[in-house]
Amino acid sequence: MREIVLRDFFLGTVTCSALARDLENSKRKVGPIDWVVEIEDMEDQFWVTRQMLISICDAVLSEQLPTEDLSANDHFEWDAKDVIGNVIHDWP
Repeated sequence: MREIVLRDFFLGTVTCSALARDLENSKRKVGPIDWVVEIEDMEDQFWVTRQMLISICDAVLSEQLPTEDLSANDHFEWDAKDVIGNVIHDWP
């Protein structure tokens, strides 16, 4: 998964289907039934807002994105005291 694609999805310049394709293309089989998602970090920090979080939740709830493949690292930031922090913390 290229974090820049996730960032661009949040910004509305990449479609949900393009993000799903990027996620699928990032999977690598590591065992008979095990897969990992390889993450390509972006260079800059990116602030995630409530509306952005809602957009990714909507995509998952409408089954356009699989929850098990979504992940990101320290380049994505949010207000941990806000509901965003609770939702992201509880994300599977």
